[in-house]
Amino acid sequence: MGKPTGFMEYLREVAPEVAPADRIRNWDEFHLPMPEENLRTQGARCMDCGTPFCHTGSTISGMASGCPINNLIPEWNDLVYRGLWQEALERLHKTNNFPEFTGRVCPAPCEGSCVLGITSPPVTIKNIEYSIAEKGWESGWITPTPPQQRTGKKVAVIGSGPAGLSAAAQLNSAGHWVTVYERADRPGGLLMYGIPNMKLDKKEVVQRRLDVLEAEGVTFVCNTEVGKDISAENLL
Repeated sequence: MGKPTGFMEYLREVAPEVAPADRIRNWDEFHLPMPEENLRTQGARCMDCGTPFCHTGSTISGMASGCPINNLIPEWNDLVYRGLWQEALERLHKTNNFPEFTGRVCPAPCEGSCVLGITSPPVTIKNIEYSIAEKGWESGWITPTPPQQRTGKKVAVIGSGPAGLSAAAQLNSAGHWVTVYERADRPGGLLMYGIPNMKLDKKEVVQRRLDVLEAEGVTFVCNTEVGKDISAENLL
């Protein structure tokens, strides 16, 4: 994966940031995009390790190791290194419904489990994931893809946080009619109200994904608390 000797040839490079003196003037995201050539170089650092732990998502000696959603990290690192961005996005979407969220706010246990990190700084996995997702949006590769046929079954999802949205996306893609109930005035849950805007922009990042889900057929019902405004029995 990547360039077999890349980890010996290239140093770890992280994304640039807006200077603190400037970022305090607003609530905008302060991580800046990295040039594509630099990202390909970082992908090249992913070595062909015999037993990669970055994507295992397992517990070793009571400690979490690797990506909890089992992202196919070595595979899309290699695709980025080779400049195959759309293929990298497809591989990323196989395990991750919302890489634009995790690429921003995930604490990156994958990097802590990177085998290269035993002797050198680990691969910049999180930034590569973020960049793949943003490349997908900028290139128009992420568009509504409603299921080709419906099962006729209806599913209610309570809560529109990351877990609720992921469940809704998966169930909708399987052809079910999905309604998501949210007690707040807008969907998103933790993404919308729990994470500060400088880490995850609400209008540009969260809302664009919600728009895609709605276009795919997911229905959102806000200002509705299940058990208070509507009984669980009424959902059956």
